[in-house]
Amino acid sequence: MPAVLRLPLRPGAEPYEAVAYCDTQGWTLLAKRETEHLLHFVYAAGPGQVHVVWDHAARKYFFTLTGEKAAEIAEDIRACSASRFHPLEVCTDEEALHLADTLAHPADIHYAVLIAGDRYDDRVMTWYRQAFLSPDPEVRWQTCASCGYFVDWEDHIRPLLEHARDTDQDDSVREVAALTLTTLDAHDWNRGERQLKDL
Repeated sequence: MPAVLRLPLRPGAEPYEAVAYCDTQGWTLLAKRETEHLLHFVYAAGPGQVHVVWDHAARKYFFTLTGEKAAEIAEDIRACSASRFHPLEVCTDEEALHLADTLAHPADIHYAVLIAGDRYDDRVMTWYRQAFLSPDPEVRWQTCASCGYFVDWEDHIRPLLEHARDTDQDDSVREVAALTLTTLDAHDWNRGERQLKDL
């Protein structure tokens, strides 16, 4: 099993639900970071960590699990999700694929990243190439912003960001493309999850 797992939650979920889950497990809160675009909690979970990330731009949140017990914790979260008495609702891979593929809302492109993890996936890259060419500047903006989650296949996504930075007709898209490239260069990365230096 991979040492890093990312679990997107269904649209409409609230970040406090994931934080409450971590608190009930008795895990220690190591850090909390909040910016205009991101709310990020980091918990110590035995020999690993649980990250709860709320992305304001995407209006979605997800768990990222690291360490040797990541798969075990993921199964527990899924079990909670299956209970009608528990508010956590984890997207299945197929649900996330469907959301990313249909792009019912510009923010849904983020699901492509959340399910891609650290494995290169031709389907996800196909969606991204299409999204970068969308006539809707909001779709292009969301696409550029979400590229900050890519790591191990950054080489595939970077040329698309550079092209958007240099040639997009919308000022805000060019700006977010440049910011995302700076973010990729300025942070340490560890097998698919950004490790923010000031956490």
